[in-house]
Amino acid sequence: MRFLRRKVVNEYEDEEIMRLMRRISNRPRLGVGGVRPSRGAVEVYVSNGLRLLEQALRGLGAVDDEVRRALRIGREVLVSNYPNQLDINELARQLLVRVRTHQKQRRS
Repeated sequence: MRFLRRKVVNEYEDEEIMRLMRRISNRPRLGVGGVRPSRGAVEVYVSNGLRLLEQALRGLGAVDDEVRRALRIGREVLVSNYPNQLDINELARQLLVRVRTHQKQRRS
């Protein structure tokens, strides 16, 4: 690297290098070389996500029935988006809107 060879570092160059390093480190990691994630890792991710999701839903004023239905849908969302991080507060808002909207029941 250029900045290791010189004693004095240009501030603009240092800022550019830090920006590139942040961009690389913020890239989503899609597993490890195509290997399936372990079941334990997914379970920990989902359980922590559901706990945070429940807190966010209660913070938005959801009642017990709404929380239960939203968590059922939220579990599927968390599992399907496993390696990627989600904004829990935004997910809670979307799930609460979905649960609160009246959906017609299908009659057979």
